[in-house]
Amino acid sequence: MQRVDDRLELHFASFDAPSPDRLVVDFTKGRMGYRGPRAGRRNEPLARAIGLKAGDCPHVIDTTAGLGSDAFILAQLGCTVTLCESHPLLAALLEDGLKRAAQHEALAPTIARMQLIPGDARDTLRTHQADVVYLDPMYPHRQKSAAAKKPMQLLQRLLGAHGQGEDLLELALGRASSSGVRPPNGVAPRFARVVVKRPLRAPPLGEIKPHHSIEGSSTRFDVYLGNYSK
Repeated sequence: MQRVDDRLELHFASFDAPSPDRLVVDFTKGRMGYRGPRAGRRNEPLARAIGLKAGDCPHVIDTTAGLGSDAFILAQLGCTVTLCESHPLLAALLEDGLKRAAQHEALAPTIARMQLIPGDARDTLRTHQADVVYLDPMYPHRQKSAAAKKPMQLLQRLLGAHGQGEDLLELALGRASSSGVRPPNGVAPRFARVVVKRPLRAPPLGEIKPHHSIEGSSTRFDVYLGNYSK
């Protein structure tokens, strides 16, 4: 981990390139700098999956924040997002990216809706109230399709081919409730909706069938509603 100019970077040794591969969180430029301002309620399958409606922007717990791209899109659309990241290096990159983006006048309102909680997301699910729980577990390596984009390759090098997911889904579904009534203090929180991001043709996470799915060009969002039962 190194600080280069004004940003924190995670460097990976590269044996076939003159310089190391770099992992960085930057909401101000690159893919996020382009996609963020252009994100719209109608053209984002993610927004439809979490139930975003006019005048109703849910509070989302992103249990596997990673580089924060989906959380940033949701915050751009008006949602309050709690980002959970258990890997300390990724959490440090996220914190650095959020701090730098908060200094940009155009992005400051969006970043203000994003709160990072480093550590195990299971602890956050047990103690924090939200409307939606979002999971984006690490995809397995693809065998026949083109190689994953560089950030995903580096994440897989850091975290392994498979990330946690089934246990988070089971925990979230165990607390799902469509009543819309927030429990009193000291009582485990309830969530109205659980959304899982999957490869387009992959089976449901943990073989748990969702209520419905929303498909994008290469990914799918499986939606589990409150009072879920297998």
